[in-house]
Amino acid sequence: MARRLSSLLVCLALVLATAPTRSAGAVDLLAFDRLGQPAPPLVLDDGKTLADYGGRWVLLHFWATWCGPCVKEMRALDRLHRRWADKVAFFTVSIDEDGEQSVPPFLREHGIEMTTLLARDTRASDRYWRQGVPVTYLIDPEGRLVVRALGTRDWDADAADRTLASITGLSP
Repeated sequence: MARRLSSLLVCLALVLATAPTRSAGAVDLLAFDRLGQPAPPLVLDDGKTLADYGGRWVLLHFWATWCGPCVKEMRALDRLHRRWADKVAFFTVSIDEDGEQSVPPFLREHGIEMTTLLARDTRASDRYWRQGVPVTYLIDPEGRLVVRALGTRDWDADAADRTLASITGLSP
């Protein structure tokens, strides 16, 4: 019994020690899970795929209008987009079931200029956000998932620009 309890405590300690940092508002390398695998195929609203953006960094953000934390960070993410638009392709993907009705008014009301898509290809988009929203991916020019950020971030923080610069080798 004591041996089982000891093993359980060791496993719990390992899980806690290796769990990704998810501090809201913190945008640094420690807050990201590094992946390194090819990005799953995703067909965008205009018929293009992520592969059509090969040779360019892509930031892919999944969110929903009913998600309070998503709504809270959208304006800041849009400002990050404006700073980086000529270096990184930004796409937000709404997972709202009624996206055609709810997303356009939301974007107008909040002044969001980023390209916002609707998750119509649910089999593909489910592979990205199955752990919940908001979730953000950075895809490298070769089409590999480089980082995944689960939860909200303070996209207005200087750390957001420093992190993107550090990962991409670019500057805003």
